[in-house]
Amino acid sequence: FEPNTLQSWVDKDMNIESHLLIDNHDSSGNDPIVDDSELSLAKVNGNNQYNKGDNDKPDSVIINEQRETANILDANPSANVSALSLSGFSKVWVKTKMLFDKEYRRPHILAGIVWFTLSYAFYGLAEWLPTYFSGIESVNEYTSSIATSAAQFPGAILTCWFLEYCCDRKTTLSISVALGACAIIGIPFLNDGIDIVILLCVFNGVTVCAWSALDVVSTELSPTSIRSTAFGFFSAMGRIGAIVGNVTFGAFGQDDIASALTICGIVLIVGTVSCLLLPSTKGVGIK
Repeated sequence: FEPNTLQSWVDKDMNIESHLLIDNHDSSGNDPIVDDSELSLAKVNGNNQYNKGDNDKPDSVIINEQRETANILDANPSANVSALSLSGFSKVWVKTKMLFDKEYRRPHILAGIVWFTLSYAFYGLAEWLPTYFSGIESVNEYTSSIATSAAQFPGAILTCWFLEYCCDRKTTLSISVALGACAIIGIPFLNDGIDIVILLCVFNGVTVCAWSALDVVSTELSPTSIRSTAFGFFSAMGRIGAIVGNVTFGAFGQDDIASALTICGIVLIVGTVSCLLLPSTKGVGIK
C-alpha cells in the first residue's frame, strides 16, 4: 500500500475496508478481499509511516488515527492481547490518550471532577458518621446510622422516575449535588441531635440520587470505543476523592468536625459547578 493511504482515509472520510488500503482483488474484478490480519498489519504500518511527522499534522488527523486504531483493535479478536503485555499497555495508552482529545477532553475532565468531589464528601462522611454520632448524647449511634443508610432507598427509587420522566440527567445531577452541599454545610449550625440525623438523612438521600444520575451521565459521555476506559478513569478519580475525604475527616477528628463538614460542603459546591458545565446527554444518540 502507499504511504499516503492513512491520509486518504481522513481526507475522503473512507472506511478501513477501502481498496486504497490493500489492492487485492479477486479474478472476477469484484470488491477487494482483505484478510483481518492483513488489515491490522497494514493499519499499524500506516500509523508508523506518520509517527515521525505527528507534530506537523492537524489535531483532526491525529484524533481520527487514534480512533481508527482503537476500533480495529476492538473489532479484531485476534488482535486483543493481555493488558499485562507490552501490546496490551500500548492499546490502553492509545485509548487513554483519546479521553483527552480535543473532542472529549472537556466533558471527561468535568465528569472526573464530579466523581472526585462526590466521593470525597459521601465516603469521607460515611466512614466518620459512627464516630460523629458517638459524640452526640441525644441520639443512639446505631439507630442513627441505620436511619441515614435507609434514607438512600427512597432516593434511589425517586431517581429512576426523575431520570426517565421528569428531569434531564444533568439537571438531576446538579440539583442533587447542590442539595447535598447545602445539607452538609448546615449540619454544624444545628444543636439538636435529632435535627442533625434528619439533615444527614437528607444528605444521604440526595447524594444517592446524584450517584445514580452520575452513572448514567458517565456512560453516555463517551463513544463506545473508549467508554470502558473513560469509566475506569472516572472510578479512579472517585477512589482518590474517597481517600482524600477520609484523610480530611481523620485530620480534623471529633474535636473539629464542623471544619471538616464545611470543607466537604465547599468541595460539593465545586462539584455542582462542574455538573452545570457538563453537556446534556438526554435524547442524544450514543456513538
